[in-house]
Amino acid sequence: MAIAEAIRPAQVIDAPVKKAMPLSFVPEAKNRLISSELVSVAGHELNHALVALAQGSPIVSISVEPEGNSLGRTILGGMVSMESMKVIAAGGGVDTHDGHAEGYGSDKYKVDVLHHYEGGHSWESAKNQAAGIVSMYSREVRRKAAEIIAYLGKVPGSLLSEIMLRAQMEVNDERGGVFEPIVKIPILQAESEDKTIIDTLPNNITRIRYIVIGKEDREVLICGACQGVNAHLEKCSNLFSLPELKLPRNGTIFSLN
Repeated sequence: MAIAEAIRPAQVIDAPVKKAMPLSFVPEAKNRLISSELVSVAGHELNHALVALAQGSPIVSISVEPEGNSLGRTILGGMVSMESMKVIAAGGGVDTHDGHAEGYGSDKYKVDVLHHYEGGHSWESAKNQAAGIVSMYSREVRRKAAEIIAYLGKVPGSLLSEIMLRAQMEVNDERGGVFEPIVKIPILQAESEDKTIIDTLPNNITRIRYIVIGKEDREVLICGACQGVNAHLEKCSNLFSLPELKLPRNGTIFSLN
């Protein structure tokens, strides 16, 4: 099965940009009082978002605001293809600004299951592609961007380009004003109200929801400890209780049948 490699490359601006900082309502780095845990969640979600954009999936929003039992979530516009979903999920296994990846066991399992049933990208090939996309942005820039997202709590996808620009300019300033090429990310518009939601839950649980015009169509919970889908496997060390789920309809975005 041929693997689609339709990636929208980010643009590199080779000339210096004006000094004025975008997002003037965001305080400078030393005045952003946020926890390292929140920044870590933001970094994980940022990886998913950057990879999704390169796969041509519009970002509706990124949030690290607790919602129910969700620590953070990335909402994508429209339906995401199986191959794109594997690369986007594999972004969770790419090192964040912290220099390591956490909570990607369930991301890997999603890719492994889809590869088993659908072919195409394996975990390694999906992760390599995701890593190539993420590596376009330096670790320092991703750290600054994660701090800004964590400070704001929830940001619309339309602000992501300005966030990355602000992050790069802060890094340049900290290096004594030395200019480095700034990567400008594309802003994609969702063509419908349909959404794909990737939630980061406590205790290494990932939830994927596919929403069709405001109505929940499919919900999948995956335990990163035992790799159980919608239920823990026997003797799982993860004591987090999986909530009761609705039975999914056929033909949805994440089918294990």
